Amino acid sequence: MLRILSSNINRSSIAWQLMKNLLPIVTSGLFATMLVAITFMSISVSASTSQAPGCFQFSTNGNGYGTVWCNSKANDLSVHFKWGPNCFIMFGTAGQPCPKGANNIEIFWGMTSTGATLITSCEWTKGNVVLTNFPCNVPSPGSSTFTIENIKGSTTTITKAYFTFNGAKIGLVYKPAAGIVTNDVEFHFG
Repeated sequence: MLRILSSNINRSSIAWQLMKNLLPIVTSGLFATMLVAITFMSISVSASTSQAPGCFQFSTNGNGYGTVWCNSKANDLSVHFKWGPNCFIMFGTAGQPCPKGANNIEIFWGMTSTGATLITSCEWTKGNVVLTNFPCNVPSPGSSTFTIENIKGSTTTITKAYFTFNGAKIGLVYKPAAGIVTNDVEFHFG
């Protein structure tokens, strides 16, 4: 009975703590155990643990166009691009250049202890290999916006973007619209 109940109750919940501490006390048979189990199953803990969905839009020289894509199940956005000497990223107002040769940046986010959803880390890659010699710095305590700007004349430099959860791709791979110069990606929480 305890195994069935414990598999359905979050171990950090109030119900789990009560069951763990009170069930050993109940020793007067199956009826008492079932009564305690029914009581625990009716306890509801409604603490919100959902984070704001990550959203992005392709843009040209800072002017967004087309659909804003959002994913509430993701905690990472992967943006692939063609490196150029004017490539840089911005977290709010803090920026840094893209390391030479990089062709992908991944930004990671999560909930803070205050319940805010913020970008907490990022990493540069080239050919899906992390560039460990080039740290990607997110200002402390985190950022609510991100932009990659990769202005390289009048050619498209952003090749694709997609959401992931803990590094595994989820959902579609989004590509810039054909015939529109796309050299930026703008990210925010929806």
